[in-house]
Amino acid sequence: MPFSNIRDLDAAKQALILVCKENERLHAVLAKQARQIAELLGDTNDKALTAELKRLKEQMAGLQQSLFGPSSERRSEDESAKPSDRKKDDKPSPKKEKQFDLPTVTQTHELADDDRECDSCGGQLVSWDEQFEEFEEVDVVEREYRIVTHRRQKYRCDCGCAPVTAPGPVRLRGSRFSLLFAITTSVDKWGMHLPHVRQNAKMATLGCPIPDAQLWQQAELLARLLEPSYDALGDYVADSELIHADETPWPMLKKGTTKWWAWTFSNYDFCY
Repeated sequence: MPFSNIRDLDAAKQALILVCKENERLHAVLAKQARQIAELLGDTNDKALTAELKRLKEQMAGLQQSLFGPSSERRSEDESAKPSDRKKDDKPSPKKEKQFDLPTVTQTHELADDDRECDSCGGQLVSWDEQFEEFEEVDVVEREYRIVTHRRQKYRCDCGCAPVTAPGPVRLRGSRFSLLFAITTSVDKWGMHLPHVRQNAKMATLGCPIPDAQLWQQAELLARLLEPSYDALGDYVADSELIHADETPWPMLKKGTTKWWAWTFSNYDFCY
């Protein structure tokens, strides 16, 4: 079994034990063959071989200690010393900067033609191959709204059959906005708690002012499109062995109406 497929800690330890035994056998074979080669060459000085074998054994012992030794959550005798026993000059190691899982773009900055004159001699500056001064920064790509014209190609046959049209993207019935537009505005409102009025203000700065009523319409059309998935999710939760139910009062602002209730059903995987 490849080591990448091992998920159980006990299985990993057993695999390491077998690897350690195999390494010990190979070390013995290597030492024997090296001595035989040295005898054939008339060189009986095997100090270099002995040092190399010692280094390999110490490395293997370190690996065994890291796996089979005390857990990293347990403090050793040296680590359990009181804070007063430690030297005042000992400073904690700086924390490593968190690495973001983001796409990387490389931008090369060059001098303008008018700036390629040497300040010392007045000669022409030329590019120094593969020599750069580099730094990294986290940047943001501004959201952009655009109008996409979809052209669905038509096809015909000389036999006179009915024309065939290439399929297009999934569309919301009766909407001039794309499916991605509806998903984005809905996630911003209910996932990021960004009201439509704030979304509209931000869209207006990018040349796309959308009234609040149209944003609500996109959410309703998206809900209709996802209704089959919503029903299937409810059936999946209902078929679970253990179901959790919760009710929350939903006050109505209109006078004369009774108090509503919001019901939620969930299992270990989903919430309905």
